[in-house]
Amino acid sequence: MNTTHILETNEKPVEAIRKFLAALWIETNLQGILALTFQDETAQIQHRLLQSPEELAALNPFLPFVPMNSAKIVTQFAAQHPTGRFGAILRPCEARALFYNARFSFKNRHRWLLIGVDCLASYPIQDLEWRTQKAGGMEPLVRETLRFARQGGIAPYRYRSACQMCIPTAPQYVDINISLIGLPIRRFILIEIKRKEIADRLRIASFTSGIAPYGLLIQHQAALSRLARSHDNTHTRLVNSLPAELPARPDELVAYLKNCTPCQKCLEACPIYAGELANQGNGEDVASLEARRWLASCVMCGQCEQACPRQLALTAIHGRISQMLAESLLAA
Repeated sequence: MNTTHILETNEKPVEAIRKFLAALWIETNLQGILALTFQDETAQIQHRLLQSPEELAALNPFLPFVPMNSAKIVTQFAAQHPTGRFGAILRPCEARALFYNARFSFKNRHRWLLIGVDCLASYPIQDLEWRTQKAGGMEPLVRETLRFARQGGIAPYRYRSACQMCIPTAPQYVDINISLIGLPIRRFILIEIKRKEIADRLRIASFTSGIAPYGLLIQHQAALSRLARSHDNTHTRLVNSLPAELPARPDELVAYLKNCTPCQKCLEACPIYAGELANQGNGEDVASLEARRWLASCVMCGQCEQACPRQLALTAIHGRISQMLAESLLAA
């Protein structure tokens, strides 16, 4: 059973989250947290393993850029450190990808503390330099993003197409979720604990401000529902506007990828791809379980599209085919 606590932010939501995570780190005796960070000196966004609570000063879970889906990083890191106890901060699409990977390659889930965060969407990574310059730095850009959390974010057209289509549910497959959408986050944020025994074991009540009233939970869910309807409409519109020459069926997509540029950047960027197409023919044997499973399990993170040098609408293409495969499985 979920329990949800209030975390007061005192008009400083980023600092409040850092303090919360520091307390959580000490309580759980973690060896490190994998998280997205921004370095002022280099103006770079990158995933880093933070190795002490003091390093949380570099953490900002609300950065409006995602250079890659962290599920792949977590999976690889977990394989290299099978006995450690670590944490990771995940957006919804990253949590979906890690859930997929858990069935095949993320085997030591019990050693990880997974922390989800409501995603307010992200700009194309190619826009990083000019957007930060225009805003006067990363911190002002994050503040601008957070200012619209109650409405669900800034106008969607400013973000990556994948973010415009992503259904903004609270991340699943996590132990704790940081809830923002629909809330006055300059006053408070909601901390949702997925299982009561986790809340009791981690003594969450000792560093939050009590159980969240039911009205706030309804307010949060209502905002998520509004966004979900809007994003679903955008998904339908973008899929329906795809040019006729782009793949519309699984076999067509496999053939298309094989005949595309040899860079394979889209496949390298995919957080759940594990060579499923390597042994496929020119589309005739796409019925193989592995290829269909991969195509049907698209997490809509848009990393393939962000990596594509031809800027193909890969998120919409994969979304269309994933939906087709899911419908065919339901009808079977």
